[in-house]
Amino acid sequence: VLASGIARGLFFIPAILSALGGFKHKMAISNFLILVGIMNGLLTIANNIWIGWMSDLVPKEMRGRYFGIRNTILGFIGMVVSFTGARLLDYFKGFGQTGLGFAVIFGFAVISSTIAAILLSQQPEVPITPKPVLNGQLKQIIFAPLTDKNFRKFLWFITFWYLTSGIVSPFIWYFF
Repeated sequence: VLASGIARGLFFIPAILSALGGFKHKMAISNFLILVGIMNGLLTIANNIWIGWMSDLVPKEMRGRYFGIRNTILGFIGMVVSFTGARLLDYFKGFGQTGLGFAVIFGFAVISSTIAAILLSQQPEVPITPKPVLNGQLKQIIFAPLTDKNFRKFLWFITFWYLTSGIVSPFIWYFF
């Protein structure tokens, strides 16, 4: 919760800088990219922990349906927010106030993420019984998941997904 809250709260900095017109030179863009790198590092920590946490909270037999519905709702909300943000930027650009438009968007993101962090901190932890650690050599421990047929299918899917999205991603923003 702390790593997630700090990561998303870091966008308070560009919100203030955008409002003050602080993104007008290349050094500011470099600093912004460094900020995004720090944020992504913190979110990587938070996301890995969150997946384990949610796996403990959502029963295995409901997990697929739960995350499918959750991701559909979040995808829809993401589209609405992206469209609204683009329209808002167009509105502010019409007045020559693009920086203020970005400040509003970053400010909304910080407020939303603060609310999300507060709500997430209220989520109970499910008491779990520790699972026995695999005994044996490191090689056995590393390759043990590969004996699971479903895990191998998932591994092929995720490899394909990241390979294709990694090839396509540099071009997506150009077309946006």
